[in-house]
Amino acid sequence: MITEDKKEEIREAADLVEVVGDYVRLKRTGHNFVGLCPFHDEKTPSFNVTPRMGIYKCFGCGVSGDVFSFVMEMEGVGFQEALRTLAERYGISLPEQFSSDDDEKHKEREGIYHALRFAGLYFFRQLKESDEAKKAREYLDGRGYDGSILKKFGLGYGSAQGDALLREAKKEGIEEEYLLKADLIKPSQRNDGFYDTFRDRLIFPIFNPSGKVIAFAGRIMGDKKGAKYINSAQTPVYNKSEVLYGINFAKNEIRKDEEVILVEGYTDVITMMQNGIHNVVASSGTALTPQQVKILKRYGKKIVMIYDSDSAGRMAMKRGMNIALSGGMDVDLLELPEDEDPDSFVRKYKKDSFLELKQKEAVDFVSFSIRQAVKHGEMEGPGDRTRVISRVLESIAEIPDPLARQVYVQHLHQKSQKYRNSSDRELFDQLANIIREKQKGRGFGKPPSAGPPHPVGTPGQPPAAQKPHLDSGPLRRQKTPKKPHYEM
Repeated sequence: MITEDKKEEIREAADLVEVVGDYVRLKRTGHNFVGLCPFHDEKTPSFNVTPRMGIYKCFGCGVSGDVFSFVMEMEGVGFQEALRTLAERYGISLPEQFSSDDDEKHKEREGIYHALRFAGLYFFRQLKESDEAKKAREYLDGRGYDGSILKKFGLGYGSAQGDALLREAKKEGIEEEYLLKADLIKPSQRNDGFYDTFRDRLIFPIFNPSGKVIAFAGRIMGDKKGAKYINSAQTPVYNKSEVLYGINFAKNEIRKDEEVILVEGYTDVITMMQNGIHNVVASSGTALTPQQVKILKRYGKKIVMIYDSDSAGRMAMKRGMNIALSGGMDVDLLELPEDEDPDSFVRKYKKDSFLELKQKEAVDFVSFSIRQAVKHGEMEGPGDRTRVISRVLESIAEIPDPLARQVYVQHLHQKSQKYRNSSDRELFDQLANIIREKQKGRGFGKPPSAGPPHPVGTPGQPPAAQKPHLDSGPLRRQKTPKKPHYEM
């Protein structure tokens, strides 16, 4: 049994601000720190951290505690596992007799983490030492990755032999049960044992925000048939809808910049970080999810999405954009030059060119949507214009803050007025209709206001009788900046 002295040693070593900061974007206010509460939805920060006393308290929902209770709540673990997690993080040794054999959930998770740590080291050694891995090393050399970046991301290689990892793990005393639960091995269809999940593939370890290996992705090498990438299945320690690749390396830079760049691929993240762009993550082999947006919002306010020009990419980006908006994040979009992705662009033109392009070309989702519609000839006919403007309004309807919705409708009015030649009243009316239909479809009652400071669509009152609310005031006088331009 762990002693009270050891508990106090861990408590004193653990930096509560650092631990909470893995989940909440904190801002210093005097001797304390405040942020949005991770335990309930709120718009005004009411979650307070007092490092001098080692406690936190939310004045909105009333939850409070210390560093142990915070880890327990956020990780969904018991007290003993929270102790062990913090002890490992802060380099404190625990007595041999400290055991949680009575806690089956803890035992299972620790067994899986141990198997994943072993696998990560095994894959890394294979990449460095195995003759089989020559083509993987050549692939990485071709991308300009040096030894330090390979070590930082723990890149590895899975042997083409059917059970090489399994055999090595058994030598180290790792039970098949945990290898199976970590999705490192799979049962043979011939019912004669198990085989390795990742065979003859370049391996990308996936980390949680605190830096633990929780899963792997494997890229096929050469011209072999099969899926280009395979990913770990869901396990007790890995849910891909809640994971962002690179977040463990990017979180502090995102906090500093209050902005995250979202890319598609693992190599996009690695290349950008090797070239000094650190506030970047990938959605880990899945479309952007509400859970991922919630994680990103802990660290930053704005998400910059790299536009994918193919049809499937456009649809995925629109869905991701709307999810980010509904999560309360500001959304900018950036289109790269034709035939470029973040990996290829940064390798060719380096950090400064990418940042210059982003500064000139990344624009809010309203401006980007209208720009793309014009580019593709979707603003020429009245039917096309109606569909484009309706799509933008549908995105605006996802924004939870009424004031932000109002500002974006006024922005859409400015961007689309040459194609509509009317006031913004119709836009507000249409937005109110969209919100009403959305709420009706979800079975809710009275919909939230669409945002305008005047009545919208009052029954029995024609729109012409309503006074436009943008005839005066600072919002009317704002000038829209010129459309940026980028020359290659």
